[in-house]
Amino acid sequence: RRRRRRRARRLAAVDRLLSGRDARIRLAAGLEAELAFGRLAFRLPAGPAPEWVTLGQGAGITFGPLTLRAALAPAPVLVREGWSTAMDPGQYTVRAWHSGDRIRPLGGRGHRQVSVLLREARIAPGRRSHWPVVVDADATIVWVPGICRSDARIPTEGTEALCAHAAFA
Repeated sequence: RRRRRRRARRLAAVDRLLSGRDARIRLAAGLEAELAFGRLAFRLPAGPAPEWVTLGQGAGITFGPLTLRAALAPAPVLVREGWSTAMDPGQYTVRAWHSGDRIRPLGGRGHRQVSVLLREARIAPGRRSHWPVVVDADATIVWVPGICRSDARIPTEGTEALCAHAAFA
C-alpha cells in the first residue's frame, strides 16, 4: 500500500512536470526528471557545483560535463563560438556559471547575460550550474566553452598564447 502511494505521488509529479507546472522534480534518491526545450530527461542529481580550478598547461581538468586542456602555442584567428580558443598568457580560473554573470562577446556590442547564452545554446537549467566559465585574474569572463568567446584577453595572431580546448568528458 505504501509503495502504491509513493508510485502515485511520483506519477503525479511527472504529470505536473509534463503540464509545465514544474521544471525539474526529484523522483527518487538517485534520480530526477527535467523538462527543458520540449524534452523530458531523466538523470542523476547534479550535486553541488564543482570547486574553482586553475586552468594550467598540460594535464586536462574535468569540470562539470567538460574536460578542458590548455597549452602554449601560436595564437590562431579567434571566433566567437567554439570549443577552442586562445588567450593572452596569464592566470585563468575555471568556475561554475553564476546567476548575473555577463560577457562582452567577441565581435559584438555591449554585454550579454551568460544565462541567456546558455538558454540559447539549449543547455538545460539543471545542467547550467555545472557549466564552466573561464575568468582571468580580474574575474572578467573570457570564455564560456562551446558557447561564447569574449573580447577580453585577445592575443595577437601568431604570438604565443594559452590555447585551450574543451570536450565532453
